[in-house]
Amino acid sequence: GDQDFVVMSNFSGSSVTYTVPASPAGTRWVRLIDTNNWAEASSNCWGASSGAMISGTYGVGNRSVVVLEAVPDAR
Repeated sequence: GDQDFVVMSNFSGSSVTYTVPASPAGTRWVRLIDTNNWAEASSNCWGASSGAMISGTYGVGNRSVVVLEAVPDAR
């Protein structure tokens, strides 16, 4: 039952772009939480089956936290 997560936090006054690490073999990163204002319409969270696939880089808004989870790659 091990789960892999990436947590990105930004407590500065401006956005920061992070490089997302490669996901473990056979998985992909899915966004579960983003506390930035733009995501409030979605209550700032998504399920593993409905969250956006994230790779490469990700912009974390000022004073925000983002959580990604490694889920099995269904491709």
